[in-house]
Amino acid sequence: LELDSGSHAAAAQAARRMIELAPEAFGGHYLLARALLAVGGPDPEVRRLARKAAELAPNSPAAQALLAEVEPPSRR
Repeated sequence: LELDSGSHAAAAQAARRMIELAPEAFGGHYLLARALLAVGGPDPEVRRLARKAAELAPNSPAAQALLAEVEPPSRR
């Protein structure tokens, strides 16, 4: 995805499409949260996406790290 190249808008658009095509796969939720976080910080949408990614992939270190990054400890 284009997140590594710095094109956060393109990465977000691609991740939204991934969610449309596979809403129960954690990858789209994770990548969209990362793209949005890169441009704006942990807003409610980023937190919602991070929670969904962690819910869909509870054993994923990446999903758990993202959740820890955006969710206050008392809410996890």
